[in-house]
Amino acid sequence: METDANGRSVRTLRSILPVSGNDLRLALDARLQQVAEQVFGTHRGSLVAIEPATGGVLALVSRPGFDPNLFVEASIRRTGRR
Repeated sequence: METDANGRSVRTLRSILPVSGNDLRLALDARLQQVAEQVFGTHRGSLVAIEPATGGVLALVSRPGFDPNLFVEASIRRTGRR
């Protein structure tokens, strides 16, 4: 769904029908996530901890955080297209 700066729906870009019975398995380790965030403190950088055997993401930190919509807005201004 594409939305405008006020959060109103503009148009549907794509729709995918749900598949009944599919499972979602999260691998995030809450204690490892907490430690990673504490260790980073106010330092800048990013961390991704992945379990090689499964490919599951155990922890993810990105500092400073950012609003990805800023990149979309910049692209619209540059190209003039939505």
